[in-house]
Amino acid sequence: MKHARVVMTAVMAGSVLTGLGCASTDSAALDFAQSLSYHQERPDHAAVSGELGSPTNPVRATGPMGQRDYLHRLRCADDSSPAFERIGSTGVGPYGRMVDAYRVQCADQPEMVIHMDLYHCDEETEAVDGFVITPRVIEIPRHNCG
Repeated sequence: MKHARVVMTAVMAGSVLTGLGCASTDSAALDFAQSLSYHQERPDHAAVSGELGSPTNPVRATGPMGQRDYLHRLRCADDSSPAFERIGSTGVGPYGRMVDAYRVQCADQPEMVIHMDLYHCDEETEAVDGFVITPRVIEIPRHNCG
């Protein structure tokens, strides 16, 4: 019932936004509602491939706080912290959940995009290519993690 309520809210929100001229059709709300339904599917671990941080192998994190913690612990070649900002959600990833993209940049280096899946209890321990990662100092709360 909870899932149905979220889908109905998304459809209703799409209708309101369309009425306000914010969206061209209700299809955006239906696409959003459909993407929420993917969270119910089983992850396809066989689909995980490629470099860590890519769309096909997103960094695993526990919630938004876990995403930011991972990014704060990354270190550039000169041992500085990279600048980062969230770009937005990019679609459903190989674990069957929405993936977020972050723009990350070290000084005097080209910008790169790191993809992250925030719906995990088993977090990433390795750094994406081009970085090292420092140990965690504070434990991240793990809601709904068994």
